[in-house]
Amino acid sequence: MIFTGPIYDRDVLRAWNTRADLFLFPSTYDTNGIVVREAAACGLASVLIKDSCAAEGITHGRNGFIIDENADAMAALLSEAGRNFDRMHDVGQHAMDEIYISWEESVLAAADRYQAVLELERQGAFKERRNGKSDKFLHFTTDVMNGLYDTFHFPKALYHGTKDTIQGSFAGLQEGYENVRDGVREGYENVRDEVKSGFKNVRSEVKEGYREIRDEMHEGYHGMRDEVKDGFAEIRDIMLDNLEGMQENFSDVGEYLRGKHHEVRDGVREGFRGVRDELKDLKKELEGEWNKLNGTKH
Repeated sequence: MIFTGPIYDRDVLRAWNTRADLFLFPSTYDTNGIVVREAAACGLASVLIKDSCAAEGITHGRNGFIIDENADAMAALLSEAGRNFDRMHDVGQHAMDEIYISWEESVLAAADRYQAVLELERQGAFKERRNGKSDKFLHFTTDVMNGLYDTFHFPKALYHGTKDTIQGSFAGLQEGYENVRDGVREGYENVRDEVKSGFKNVRSEVKEGYREIRDEMHEGYHGMRDEVKDGFAEIRDIMLDNLEGMQENFSDVGEYLRGKHHEVRDGVREGFRGVRDELKDLKKELEGEWNKLNGTKH
């Protein structure tokens, strides 16, 4: 709890009211204290005494709190409220929405009341009195109040007319928005259904195409396998046939070489003997020539 003392600056007072949780006003003498409205303007609920003028228009637990005129009642309320700040703030919000009245609204309400009195006067509801200075003053006041009434009610009429126009425009906008929203939603659902249906069709077509490709590949694989198998069989048979022919050729070559072996061996031996004899003859000739040379020298 903070004791601030007297505050005369309205901005500072507004700041403290905005910061507070409750406005305690246990007065039975104030007729209709403006401080209750000031607190409500800041979203602040008031604690008031039952049957006091300040409690007029206050519903306990709705837009304010009403207690009996004693300290125990105040203590009990504060103890209960201190355990539920959310409820206090909710009551303060209702006070702002239901109790607070702006100066413009207050002046218009006063003008309406004066206009009602003037209307009664025009209808002769008041007794006739002799004209005097006071009567002239009253007539003058009547004229002034009529002028004020028209002056103050022109903005009010303009406000209500503008308000009705704006509300009508907002209603039209809301209806248009709802129509657009419903149209967009319906369009989205249609597109969603079409996409879903198209996806199912595409999926079925892809699945069918996959099966066809799989069957064709399976069939082609078996066909190619059989062709390769047959080709390998043909190549194997050709190789076996050629191998048998090569075996026969090798056998013939072996027989031929075995038959010619002795002939070749004898020919080689004969050739070798001839070369040996020629070398012997050549040696003899060389020795003879050498001896001749040596005899001539001596």
